[in-house]
Amino acid sequence: MAIIWTPPLINLGVLKENQDFTYTITAVSESQQENSPSTNLRVTVEFVDDEPDNLIINSSGFGVVVSGNTGFHFDDKLHLLTKNYTYQFLSTLTGMRGKSVWNKADDTNTRQVVGFYPDVNRYKEFNLVATAQSPFGDTVIDTKNYKIVIFDPNWDNGKNQLRLFLDKIKNNDSNSN
Repeated sequence: MAIIWTPPLINLGVLKENQDFTYTITAVSESQQENSPSTNLRVTVEFVDDEPDNLIINSSGFGVVVSGNTGFHFDDKLHLLTKNYTYQFLSTLTGMRGKSVWNKADDTNTRQVVGFYPDVNRYKEFNLVATAQSPFGDTVIDTKNYKIVIFDPNWDNGKNQLRLFLDKIKNNDSNSN
């Protein structure tokens, strides 16, 4: 009995930071007998490591949908001077998980951006294992490893967010005068 996995490749995709995605994983058992129909197998998918923020697995029995938004998994840091002259240090991976430093920063209370420190490691891999079971779910027939890669070598999202944040601070200053 040959198992045909869809998608056939291990790498589900190379995505950028804060990008929406959807992948459907299915398994079919090809019969070795002539004129015998193929059998759809029950599939379950689990993350090998801890389940990351913003990545969701929805099982529907004979197919599994892995979807979500890649979110913010790189530890970018932001150093701000507030309007009352205190310093604020923000990090993507502390405090509100799944939120970038830009979601945590308050542009209405910021006098100046002292520094933005992007995470130099712009590569993150999430490993999943898919398990194909008999149509009744009582027997494991096969397993397949998959991975989702988040790769943002130019920190495009961070550069764009920095520009937008600086523009907001500038506009807030000009509106308050």
